[in-house]
Formats: sequence, C-alpha cells, structure tokens
Amino acid sequence: MFYPNEIASLLFGVISALIILLFFRKKNLPRFRYIFLAFLCILAANFFTVVEGFGWQDSFNFLEHLSYAMAGLLFAGVCWSLSRGAR
Repeated sequence: MFYPNEIASLLFGVISALIILLFFRKKNLPRFRYIFLAFLCILAANFFTVVEGFGWQDSFNFLEHLSYAMAGLLFAGVCWSLSRGAR
C-alpha cells in the first residue's frame, strides 16, 4: 500500500528537478553535476518508497536507503571539495 503523501513528495521532486535543470543548465556552476546527481538520488529514493508499496518491500526498502546513502556521500563530497578549494 502507498500513501498519498509519498505520491505528492515524488511529484514535487520531479517538478523540482525539472525547474532546477531548467534554471541552472545554462550556468556553469561549480560541481553542479554532482549536486544535481545527489538530488536525483533523493528523487530515486522517493520513487522506491512509492514502488515498495506494491511489492518486494525488502528490496525496494534497501534501494531507497542505498539512494539516500549515495546522496549523502555525494553532498559530503561536494562540501569537502568546495572547502578544499576555498583555501
């Protein structure tokens, strides 16, 4: 079973990804690719949350948490590399 708030979160995430891509694709922001990839990992986690309501709960739950972990590593890597470049 899935919950309406999970569907809304996924929908808002997709709309946000499109808006972010539309506004920032023309600008050359430092490490934007990795930040956007981390955002897509969070979007994938939202997708896995919705899909896990239909079946294979353990597998999709694992993929959801793996996506969150990857997003965290990407965000941490960007923060680390920005702090190294600021010196």
